[in-house]
Amino acid sequence: MKAVFIATVLFLALPHVVRTSEAPGQRVVKVQKTSLTKDEETQLGEQAAARAERHFKVIEDTDVEEWLRGVGAKLSAVPQAGAYSYQFKLVQDDRVNAVAFPGGLVYVNTGLLTAAANESEVAGVLAHEMSHVALRHGAANETKTRHLKTALQVAGIAASVAGVPVAGPAIGLGGEAGARAVTSKYSRDSERDADLNGARMMAAAGYNPEAIALLLEKLSKSGASTKSKPWEHLGADHPDTAKRAQWIREDIHFYPAKTYDAESGRFPEIRTAVGQLTASSRQPVAGPESSPAGTKTAGTETVGSR
Repeated sequence: MKAVFIATVLFLALPHVVRTSEAPGQRVVKVQKTSLTKDEETQLGEQAAARAERHFKVIEDTDVEEWLRGVGAKLSAVPQAGAYSYQFKLVQDDRVNAVAFPGGLVYVNTGLLTAAANESEVAGVLAHEMSHVALRHGAANETKTRHLKTALQVAGIAASVAGVPVAGPAIGLGGEAGARAVTSKYSRDSERDADLNGARMMAAAGYNPEAIALLLEKLSKSGASTKSKPWEHLGADHPDTAKRAQWIREDIHFYPAKTYDAESGRFPEIRTAVGQLTASSRQPVAGPESSPAGTKTAGTETVGSR
């Protein structure tokens, strides 16, 4: 009887989901339900991003930032992006990755821009990460963490009243740590929904969704990782990249025929500029004339962590 009560409390603590309407036969994408307001969600993301920025260098370059905002603006304008004010920052990191925090802060690795073949591939990665925001995956994880903590505490009280010995760390502060361990990564279904919503976002914005499938296949063949450890607490162990490409292509069959014309034509110069910025930031500081890291010097852009 005690076990049934505890299981019931845990079940009631889990968040439900709201489903969006899709074409008949097309996989339904889930928008997670969360107890957080949009303002609380944004605050959560800003706090997490502030902690993450201790681990990397944000590169400030007017041309690259303008281009990223342009790509992001096209993606943000479609319904699949949700009503969020997305912001984009460039991070010095060789890994082919980007990450988005609740509320819409998106960090883009230099490794993505130097490895991508075109603007559409970059847009595909951004659309996937923006989909985690639009589908409220991070906010739902936080809600789940809070609910599980409360459920564990209630279950501990009930067990104590019933005369069942309870180890303090498992129910008290340890319960919070345990809940965070359970909810620290997105589920396989959440990753699939972000892939599919991202591909739909691309198509609606005028980017060819086939590009993200091609990039995933390239990553699968090269063995490159899409996981970035500095953001592991809000990131995910993504499913197999080849499998992800397959389910995106299956979804594309449902899209109406259209001409994809969102490419700005600027990507080659942007990729070259990012390569130069990355190489410049790695040059060793020599002599008293050199400026400290994070300050602007002649002929270079500001490079530094915040």
